[in-house]
Amino acid sequence: MNIRLKQVYVDENESFILNNIRNKLRNSLNMLDDVLVISKLISKEIELFAPNFTNGMRAIRSYNLFDAVCVCGLPIPVSHDSSELFVSKCMSLAFAYLVGEPFQYEQQNNGEIAAEITPTPELDNTPSSGGRVEFGWHTDDYFFSQDFRTKWIMLCGYLNPDHVKTSLAFVDDIISQLDSETLSVLMSKKFKVKVPVSICRTEYWRENISIIRVNGNQDYEIGIPTFDTKPMDDLDVTAAHSLNQLISVADKVSFSKCITDDSLIIFNNDRLLHSRSVIPNERLVLRVYVRTDVEALRMVTESVGNVFDAEKILL
Repeated sequence: MNIRLKQVYVDENESFILNNIRNKLRNSLNMLDDVLVISKLISKEIELFAPNFTNGMRAIRSYNLFDAVCVCGLPIPVSHDSSELFVSKCMSLAFAYLVGEPFQYEQQNNGEIAAEITPTPELDNTPSSGGRVEFGWHTDDYFFSQDFRTKWIMLCGYLNPDHVKTSLAFVDDIISQLDSETLSVLMSKKFKVKVPVSICRTEYWRENISIIRVNGNQDYEIGIPTFDTKPMDDLDVTAAHSLNQLISVADKVSFSKCITDDSLIIFNNDRLLHSRSVIPNERLVLRVYVRTDVEALRMVTESVGNVFDAEKILL
């Protein structure tokens, strides 16, 4: 497995501090107004009094060192009622502010920045964040340019009694197992990616897409919703085979994490594929999209907040 994974264990002292912050939130629920403002203030408190945890989270910003950070030992919710869920959302946003700027699209998860990722009846049998069936290898929102999609995905545990696993595969590990011809095909603009109906109401495909590319730091990057990606040419057998090889190799080199109520994982959406196993009963994680800043999104959508109209981005 790639060594660009950092494991962070919250020590007893900093866990106590984080739990005190949760308690203060519980005792102030009727006074809370702007969740983002509150969460940003909480992040400043965490930065001051929990420096080890803060530095562990911020390791994800060291592009040449870490692509994923796993955190264990966080204070757990005292219940699973709506008030405690709200407290957990505030904490997850505060954690995101330690790294960058949290954001969301209007069309996804009702525009909630700390999105509840849990099965919903209408999506039960779909390979999606709201489904129960296995959700295959993918990155998020690859149909947007890098200026407008998330840099990091943070998943905070809240409820996972069946220990459903989240799997991740580093692009470097995948490439190490591909032959040169397959890699060359995946780096060519021979593919198209479907934009989900939650973002665009009519069927729309982004074309001339490469699955693997090299960024300005000469690092490989990857982007693909494997369930909605096809060769540009339906008769291109080589491109289809290369796509299947990518998925097969990702299965072999991946590692899995069980995101429980005392843990979170944040990872680079441009460097890792992720997937999820079947959800037999209940599971709820809080997902937060994070960028270094959201100025490009604010400019193109003519917005001032942190929730953006995705249709304006597609225009």
